[in-house]
Amino acid sequence: MAAARHPEGVLNNRWILLIGGSIIATNAIVVGTMLLGISVFISHFLYIPVILTAYRYPKKGVAVSAALALVYFTAHELLLAPPLLETFVAAGRSGMFVVIGGVVAFLSGRIRSKEEQYRAVVEGQTELICRFLPDGTLLFANDAFSRYFGKNPQDLIGTVFRPEIPGDDRPAVTAHFAALTQNHPAGMIEHRIVMPDGRIRWQQWNDHAFFDEAGHPCQYQSVGRDITDRREMEEALIQSEELYRTIFETTGSGMVMLDRDGTMLLANEELESQYGISRRNLIGTNAWQQFIAPEDRDRVLDLFSRRFTEADTVPRSYEARFLDASGMPRDMILTVSLLPGAQRSLVSLLDITARKQAERLIEVANAINTLIVRERDAGMLLGQACRELSYLDRFLVAAIAEGNEDSLREPFLSDDSYKEQIAALFTTPELAGAVKSCTPALVPTGDPAISCAFAIPMCVDGRLRGVMLVCLLSGSALGEQDLDSLQVLANDLAYALKMIDLEDQKRDAIEQIEKNMEQFSILNDHIRNPLQGIVGYADLKGGEVAERILPFADEVNRIVNLLDNRFLESETIRDFLLRHYNIKIRRKP
Repeated sequence: MAAARHPEGVLNNRWILLIGGSIIATNAIVVGTMLLGISVFISHFLYIPVILTAYRYPKKGVAVSAALALVYFTAHELLLAPPLLETFVAAGRSGMFVVIGGVVAFLSGRIRSKEEQYRAVVEGQTELICRFLPDGTLLFANDAFSRYFGKNPQDLIGTVFRPEIPGDDRPAVTAHFAALTQNHPAGMIEHRIVMPDGRIRWQQWNDHAFFDEAGHPCQYQSVGRDITDRREMEEALIQSEELYRTIFETTGSGMVMLDRDGTMLLANEELESQYGISRRNLIGTNAWQQFIAPEDRDRVLDLFSRRFTEADTVPRSYEARFLDASGMPRDMILTVSLLPGAQRSLVSLLDITARKQAERLIEVANAINTLIVRERDAGMLLGQACRELSYLDRFLVAAIAEGNEDSLREPFLSDDSYKEQIAALFTTPELAGAVKSCTPALVPTGDPAISCAFAIPMCVDGRLRGVMLVCLLSGSALGEQDLDSLQVLANDLAYALKMIDLEDQKRDAIEQIEKNMEQFSILNDHIRNPLQGIVGYADLKGGEVAERILPFADEVNRIVNLLDNRFLESETIRDFLLRHYNIKIRRKP
């Protein structure tokens, strides 16, 4: 490291005084000794001003050396009047003054040139460079250091200068310098400082400690730089990463990041908690592909590979079925985006199983309601309702039996291949309990092919009209969460059966009216024919008998006429019912 910097004027004055004093002193000593007759050893004192002058002022050093040599030779000749041999020796000694001055001047010039080059390098650095004592006294500080703190270089050297460090950072700085030892003299630290204007800045310092013979630190050399912008960028990056990580973890849907070869790089907690899939077993592998439903696997993988080469032709969002950890299928919407500047994709998996199931329930409910409106035969209604229920899930078998608490008819099935298993389920006490209490119940199956079964009573106005048995096979997506919707469908069917019974009762009433009307018509004919014979016979006989018979005949005729009027009224009622209630009369073949 360069020597301490001092004000140039003061330094020059000190050197001039030193050189001038040495010239006067050495010349006085040499001349004095010559007067005493001594000239050999004392003359070497003249090397002191020669060397000092040549070192400090290389360009003037040779001239000063020659002047001193001339003064010495002249004094030697005048004062001693030596013989010729000593004159030659004195001349050689004077020449050595000039040679030594020239050599020192040359070496000093080279050293100064190197020093100036080194100083230019140090002063040209943007890093902050300083050297200081353990008490903080600055021995050296480059221009960048002085400019950074807004100080004059001449005001810093030789003073104790310690930038203000926030209290939270002071223990770390103290520990950093305490950790510098002879075995580990260098170290790096980052900390904050308080600038003179109150701003907080971040600095990074590479410190090197120098030790005395006793092993105590005697000086420190530090090279530092301002890293505020970098720290702010790092802080912004950390905040950005935390923001995006928070979004990644709390989107409410499963999120994964995949490399181009399909390797899973990241997965959020939602994927793990919602689907029971361990991230630890998936990250770093492409094992996630085994959770794609077999029927969709080829399509999903084809879209994944094409996205990197045909992004414009591949849909960003599409539906596919995945399997959770238990093997249950789930309907998903996959939304895939390529990360800019990276051969990676970000995939969002939104579970729409409940929505798809609700859509299927609505479709089935609409179909069954259409059947309820259109179908007037209970058997046809229940049989078609079973088939519609099977569309809810391909792993579902439905059975519907009409009846009451005491007796259930043979059930209608959506799949006759399960007839024996379902017949066994209808004999279980759990199903009997559901029928008796009019509440849904889980029915144990005892059959590995049927994972579970639900007995759903069909009730209306507190009266049982039948029971719906829903059997879920392995792989079915339905569960207890769908019971409420199935119960509504069961009650709708119960109401439809009730209305069909009412229609049958109305139809029976109309048919009875027609039978009565027909019997009235026949009865009237049966009465009028004999009555006409009696009246005719009475008219032929005349007399008292006729007078007694004819009033009775008139009364009978009045009653028959009354029956004719009632017949007309019944016919009007029948026509009204047929016209306004759309009652279909079963005609005899």
